[in-house]
Amino acid sequence: MAAAEVSNVISFFKTVTPFQFLSESDIRAYSKKISVTYVRNGDSAHPNQSLNIIRKGALEIFSESQKLVDRIADGECFGVSSLLSGNKENFSVTAIEDSLIYQVSKEDFLELVEKYPQVKNFFEQTRSNRLQKLMLSHKKNPSADVHWNASIQELMSRNLICISPDSTIQEAAKKMADNRVGSILIIENNELKGIVTDRDLRTRVVSQTVDIQKPIELIATKSPITLDEQALVMHAHLTMTHYNVHHLPIVNQQEKPVGMVTATNLLNSHQNSPLLLVSEIYRQQTIADLSVLGRKLPSITRNLMRSGMSSFDIGEVLSVLSDSFTKKLIELAELKLGPAPTNFAWVCFGSQARKDQSLGSDQDNGLVFEHELNELENKYFEQFSNFICNGLAECGFPLCPGSIMATNQEYRMSVKTWQKKFESWIQSPTPKSLLNACIFFDIRMVHGDQLLVKPIKDRLKQWCPSNQIFIATLSRNAAQNKTPLGFFKTFVVDRHGDHKHQLDLKHAGIAIIHDIARTYALSEGITISSSKQRLLQLEGRGSLSNLDIENLVYGLEFLLELRFEAQLSSQENDKTFSNYLNPSELNGLRRQQLKSVFAMIHAAQQGLVYKFSRGVMV
Repeated sequence: MAAAEVSNVISFFKTVTPFQFLSESDIRAYSKKISVTYVRNGDSAHPNQSLNIIRKGALEIFSESQKLVDRIADGECFGVSSLLSGNKENFSVTAIEDSLIYQVSKEDFLELVEKYPQVKNFFEQTRSNRLQKLMLSHKKNPSADVHWNASIQELMSRNLICISPDSTIQEAAKKMADNRVGSILIIENNELKGIVTDRDLRTRVVSQTVDIQKPIELIATKSPITLDEQALVMHAHLTMTHYNVHHLPIVNQQEKPVGMVTATNLLNSHQNSPLLLVSEIYRQQTIADLSVLGRKLPSITRNLMRSGMSSFDIGEVLSVLSDSFTKKLIELAELKLGPAPTNFAWVCFGSQARKDQSLGSDQDNGLVFEHELNELENKYFEQFSNFICNGLAECGFPLCPGSIMATNQEYRMSVKTWQKKFESWIQSPTPKSLLNACIFFDIRMVHGDQLLVKPIKDRLKQWCPSNQIFIATLSRNAAQNKTPLGFFKTFVVDRHGDHKHQLDLKHAGIAIIHDIARTYALSEGITISSSKQRLLQLEGRGSLSNLDIENLVYGLEFLLELRFEAQLSSQENDKTFSNYLNPSELNGLRRQQLKSVFAMIHAAQQGLVYKFSRGVMV
């Protein structure tokens, strides 16, 4: 191969997973040995006992019965099943575009997976994913599937197989065999201490000839990845795919285990969802390629609305996609800048934290560290934050106009400094503190060390309920924005400017419900960020009646739905995402519903102020 062509191959492999794990010398050596083939649109592509990497083009993989299993494009590969198992599944591959293919010989492939465990894991996972898709392609009754936006509680097994930390490895293995399960939870005092899977028994016991009379906790995975019981089936799939785990404990709000989901469960759930976009996000290697995917968000939102999905779930899907873009950019940042010099947690605030993002939502994010940064660490995270925030902007998540982002050193702090910030806002509820409360008190970790965020939330749980002045000030602040209903229950619309004859759905409705939910939740020490979940967790506590909770949840969902409709309409007309709506464009029933929702919000504002501020309105 000519030197110029080898240079092109080297540049390509440096950007493609999993070849970036290779040393510089190995990338050069294997690049010189690859062969190149060309497949025309419509022709079959034969693996020829080699690993095939698509340089340019697109192909489809079919099962033996000619059902579509996967569609692959630039940077993706085929031939893995042939190399790992002799293609027992009888996959066939057909080009749907003229395609240029790089081929790595079987001998070189086996040498690579032997030398690099990360490469081996990647290709094993690739084959596993294709087998899952193969099984789904042969499902006889797809209409009976659990839909991807269903609650995880519809899918999880509640029959937990558990054992104590001091039980022996042999006892655990026997219990797993007796119950025919592939994992067992290590439980002590009703708390999840770890998990052991059948794979752990193979790799950590049998292959290492470990004494089976030793305690099971010696081979357990401590602090395993878990998922909250309020999550969706989609989140389980995303979590298991991202962390490459096959057994996922489900926990309640007190982090007590209540169920288990396995990869087998997910094989039986419906996968026709935006998960395809998530999968694409994690495959990209440049910000430019990610930005192309970001432009798909409006069309995905429109399709979800047409499918009848609730506005709550659409907001959650957009937040999951936003999280996925963020995590991928963090991965790219570490590839460019090197590993982070200290533990960190990338956190989000506002709508992303509440998981109710809309189209055009801007960024609100920050970083939490275990200690104060030195000069070198601070320089790293300055570059790190700029890379991620600017990358998110290119992907369709605008920079925050108020600079509430990790690019601002004011929002890159240690755990202790963040705690002091929150304490100062609570102890001295100035107008600026209240503005901060409306943003920063909705906090959620996107990526990193969860243990860095927990102390902050623990302090909020401790401080807020006991500070009546702060809660009273929050309640009065929640009454500042007025609902747009006049004395005779007519809509009060803008009379001039760009939004003439329109209502501001965000500030005159949605934001008020967020403020009400946040105030009641903080008064009860509830630190979850979702407004819907805050309201639902207030049930039975007495601070807000169940009827009021039901009305607020309904009102929020209705307003979010109208906002999505308004945003998609404005995007079609002038390429912007507007939160404004002309009520005259609604039919009579929906106009009446909107009036009822605004009236209910006004009543809830009054009730909030009377409860916490002795009826003193602002």
